[in-house]
Amino acid sequence: MTADSHACLVFPVEGMTCATCAGRIEKVVGRLGGVASARVNLASEKARVEFDDGQVGAQEIVAAIERAGFSVPTDTIRLRIEGMTCATCSQRVEKVLRKQPGVASAQVNLATEVATVAVTPGVATVDALVEAVEAAGYGASPAPSDAASEAAEAERARREARRELSILAASTALTLPLVLPMLAMPFGLDLALPGLVQLLLATPVQVLVGARFYRAAYHAIRAGSGNMDTLVALGTSAAFALSLVTLARGGHHFYFEASATVITLVLLGKSLESKAKRSTTAAVRALMSLRPARARVRRDGREVEVAPEAVGRGDVVIVKPGERLPVDGVILRGRSQLDESLITGES
Repeated sequence: MTADSHACLVFPVEGMTCATCAGRIEKVVGRLGGVASARVNLASEKARVEFDDGQVGAQEIVAAIERAGFSVPTDTIRLRIEGMTCATCSQRVEKVLRKQPGVASAQVNLATEVATVAVTPGVATVDALVEAVEAAGYGASPAPSDAASEAAEAERARREARRELSILAASTALTLPLVLPMLAMPFGLDLALPGLVQLLLATPVQVLVGARFYRAAYHAIRAGSGNMDTLVALGTSAAFALSLVTLARGGHHFYFEASATVITLVLLGKSLESKAKRSTTAAVRALMSLRPARARVRRDGREVEVAPEAVGRGDVVIVKPGERLPVDGVILRGRSQLDESLITGES
């Protein structure tokens, strides 16, 4: 084991009842190739494993413990993801997160721009997940968890929407002088602007407004895939470059309006998509705000109140007439009527 490949993990283990259990875990983990040592503390219910991460990974260690009949609990980390434009982006972020050591599962919601990641404590960290997402070309930060943070997040979204609207307005103002003369062509009128003027109008749209497409295309290509941004960057660059060559040779047939129009129309589409996404996000948050703060659960023959997040698989939740449902589940006993119109859209 080299110093560069040496790794040490400390994580909780559940299900141990005696020293024999701890010894069994040490024996099972110690058999894995690349594991230098495995120590289990029964009192603290934690395992400390030193291993060569070039030969064995954290997921394999956790899997070996679970095969032995014990469990490694997971924590939930929520990240706010920036820069996603389509379902392909969310799938790429999910794929990147699932590859990280200690990640049991990852789900990315494109509408709310939030990633929910189940991780093994002590193995995966917020900083490591953020770094992995940023390396894939997207922005990431811990998602807000209280009302004040959510209000600040909503204000940030409004500022971003105003900024995007300003960029769209500027792009439209520069593109219209290039497009409007084309409307006179069916009447035999040539009102096209001089080539140099077209260049001055199209360059800010192509270089400044279109910079986002180049950045997104670069990250997509580096990740070994393509998306809509790649197509926009290639298509508009070809039209713009051909127009530059034509202008340099003294020609008169340019395609500056084509590149500028494509960028502006795509921006318009993204603006409409963002507006719909904000409406969806607001509806989801409104739905989540209806969830009660406490859940009544039957444990050990008595009723106790816990946070909805603390309700686990197999728990029996008691809901009395007129109360709201804290979690999803299956009705075991009783009958009632529920208003699901906000979820299903039906009246």
